[in-house]
Amino acid sequence: MGKRLIISALLVAVISFGFYFLNRSEDLSYSLDTAENLRDIKLNVIEGNGLRVLVFLLEHWPTSVLLPQLTRSVTRFDLVRRFASTIDLPPSWTPLTPPKSDVEEEATVASKTLDNDIEEIVKRGSSRTRGFKFVTAADYVAAYRSNRTTPLAVAQKLLENIAASNELQKPLGAYISIDAEDFLAQAEASTRRYQEGKTLSVLDGVPLAIKDEIDVKGYPTTVGTAFINENNPAKEDAFAVGQARKRGLLIAGKLNMQEIGIGVTGHNPHHGIARNPYNLSYYPGGSSSGSASSVASGLVPFSLGADGGGSVRIPSGLCGLVGLKPTYGRVSESGAFPLCWSVGHLGPLAASTADAALLYSVISGKDLHDSNSLLQPPHHLLNYLDDLVHNNSKPLAGVRIGVHPVFTKRSNPVVLQAYEKSLEVLKEKGAELVELAPIHINAVSKAHTVVIVSEMSTAMDRYKVNNSLFGLETRASLSLANQLSSRDYVAANKVRAWALRYFEDIFKDVDLIIAPTTPSLAPAIRESSPEGISDVTTTVEMIRYTALGNFIGNPGLSVPFAYDDETNLPISIHFTARNWEEHLLLRVSRLIEESVDHQEPEILFKNF
Repeated sequence: MGKRLIISALLVAVISFGFYFLNRSEDLSYSLDTAENLRDIKLNVIEGNGLRVLVFLLEHWPTSVLLPQLTRSVTRFDLVRRFASTIDLPPSWTPLTPPKSDVEEEATVASKTLDNDIEEIVKRGSSRTRGFKFVTAADYVAAYRSNRTTPLAVAQKLLENIAASNELQKPLGAYISIDAEDFLAQAEASTRRYQEGKTLSVLDGVPLAIKDEIDVKGYPTTVGTAFINENNPAKEDAFAVGQARKRGLLIAGKLNMQEIGIGVTGHNPHHGIARNPYNLSYYPGGSSSGSASSVASGLVPFSLGADGGGSVRIPSGLCGLVGLKPTYGRVSESGAFPLCWSVGHLGPLAASTADAALLYSVISGKDLHDSNSLLQPPHHLLNYLDDLVHNNSKPLAGVRIGVHPVFTKRSNPVVLQAYEKSLEVLKEKGAELVELAPIHINAVSKAHTVVIVSEMSTAMDRYKVNNSLFGLETRASLSLANQLSSRDYVAANKVRAWALRYFEDIFKDVDLIIAPTTPSLAPAIRESSPEGISDVTTTVEMIRYTALGNFIGNPGLSVPFAYDDETNLPISIHFTARNWEEHLLLRVSRLIEESVDHQEPEILFKNF
């Protein structure tokens, strides 16, 4: 191993050194070429000893300086500076977009009925009407109100189910930790409130689990690592968690995640592999892996995740759930680990659209500790149930949906088939499809990547002394990110300024943009590589349709639409809307959801 390591290091050093001299003069020319605009990255998967060699080379001079030059060319980050050189705009450091006066006025009026809308959603129950139905928040509430069970009995059974999930031949791996004593105390208090007729809200007693990127009082926020905040439990809840706790929801522990959120499979070498409940041999997606596994296995009806490039919507899409990334600034980031502050969002992963709407309504709102949240209009669920009330056969009449035929055709055939069928369903419901050009797609995508990994690597600077405690995959990613310069970051934010203006114009002509959530099915777990893998191709591919919303701040939602016959894995559809129009996303999601024959996951737990 020692000789091979030295030979590999020397070989890569020679290649990198030559490449460095061949590329000393930077070419900033840029033209909009369709082939260039849509070209995919194809790199081999690196695992095992190969990954150890890669990490060694990336962390030691001279290859630590020269190897990233080669990687930069292969990953084509040069597109960002080249495109930025054509943009006559200053950088936009965040995507925060204040609402226009008409949006503010409509939202103010609509928000007055929010409590009634929430009660009506709970009354109607699951928004799924065909095939398999998860146990939803409404089912918990109905069971409590009818005395079929109590929050305490549910909490006791949930603790048993979490233990059972980790004793499977292929452990589910959804959870990092749960304080049983605290959880049971919450449930006992909720049970008393029901007995006394003094519930805190319509959702009192419903369990909610939290991604380990978000503060929960009494729990360390480890961000999926083996050492961050290891002996430093959070002193306060994150704002979103506090909003849930105030309404009586049971905070059901901390969930597994991809280490520091820098990946899309959900693999974690420290807390175990989280698995996809629809097929335990496959990943649930990341980085909110445990958030998806916990809901899709029936442990909880919804969970709270975090999304910097698709980390709520990708695992939701791969696990047959509804995942919502709200508008930038809609949900306070106060109490969330500051990993990627200009693209990060908190949002729900839910068993149904109804559950997503309920949790979204709970966690949204202004927070004095997060100035970005103070510009938002009131949140609401305008028209969410209109077609049910008025029995409208064309409920999407007047809704214009933008499609990217050239862009979306790069998807796996089984995904593409489901996506094209979803377009037919939307047309049947009255929607108008509007074709869009996939302009500057790769440059915008690469700009998002530059921003998110630059912010993540900066967030991890304080932990450099503990670098060896990170997993190999994380170390490789951080080493590559550390080679990006301030020029790259500024250029990427110039691209963001362009994208904000461009898509503002696009949304004058359409109300939504549709795409598959992911271009392929959930990746298979490599059981022989517990330390993880470096798979740049899959990472870039998986965020293809979701990262835009993080970059420009627009809300996005993933909803399941079909299932693969061979693997039972879900296939999902993704919508992006105008800023502050989460209510439209949820309305369309509910209409899609009722058109699908939903299938049951391979592993399913019930708490009552």
